[in-house]
Amino acid sequence: MFIIMSEVLCYKCHAQKAKYKIRLQLVCENCFTKNTEHNFRCTLKTSIFPRNGEKILICLSGGANSASLLHLMDSCNNPEKTTKMMKFIPEVLFFDDSLVYNLPDSEVTEYLQVIERRYKCPVHRVKLEEVAPEFMSKSKGDQKKLAGLLYIEIHKWIGLIAKRLGISKVVTGESASRIASTVLAGICKGAGVSVNVFSGETLENDGIKLAKPMKDLLDKEVCIYQHLNKLPLLYRPFLGDSGYEKQSIDGLVENFLNNLQSKFPSTTHTLLRTASKLVPVKMEEKCELCNGPKDSPLCDLEQFLIFDPHFCYACQHLI
Repeated sequence: MFIIMSEVLCYKCHAQKAKYKIRLQLVCENCFTKNTEHNFRCTLKTSIFPRNGEKILICLSGGANSASLLHLMDSCNNPEKTTKMMKFIPEVLFFDDSLVYNLPDSEVTEYLQVIERRYKCPVHRVKLEEVAPEFMSKSKGDQKKLAGLLYIEIHKWIGLIAKRLGISKVVTGESASRIASTVLAGICKGAGVSVNVFSGETLENDGIKLAKPMKDLLDKEVCIYQHLNKLPLLYRPFLGDSGYEKQSIDGLVENFLNNLQSKFPSTTHTLLRTASKLVPVKMEEKCELCNGPKDSPLCDLEQFLIFDPHFCYACQHLI
């Protein structure tokens, strides 16, 4: 349960009634918001350290994570939220994948207009069918494959679009829960060589620095923050079939971690700390699909069939 129905006072201010239980601590709404924004600013500074007048590209998808990311970034320049404003110039990248979800164009346009009015920053709308016209044919109607390819395709294009716009620093809205499930699912699918790419706080590629400043926030905390600030969302239908027996590896791993997290609150952050300690094997060749390191068999025990020499092991099986 998110809401605590009791007369217990907030552990931080000791004045307001506690309403939420966050990592075994009872907090009120005001302290939760202030603490979330403060921790976010600290993480942002250590990851990319935005400078005065520097452009930062904020990736927006319309979900709770990216909506919270945009609002948190806006709080960094809000004098009512902090006395130490960063004064960077925010720009929003909206990667339009409405073709995959069959969303009407008018709904997406209306949502972006709301974003522009609320945050008063330019929004760059990039349509999936324009940059990757052959994308839909790759999945061949398989919804599980489509969901995995969509995540890879979007993250591959983020850096390329940032380079076109002349912006060297990009932030995305992956939470700790999302990163942890991506790491574990990647290992299950044979992408263990890319663990450092999934779990890293920052990733620099071709002069573009990609940061995940929400890496310490759980999905539960993101949802509470989005609810308290009444942030607008663009709802999308679920990709794939329902039911555990029909779910993809990503969905099963996410459910597994969520169940563990509900019983053991340190599960997600322990997994991420462990993943960050792994030393990646240096590989010069990159996979043409996911842009990660392209692995190959290192010994007789690791012999596997190479279907396409341009792709890593996990992407070969994905396509």
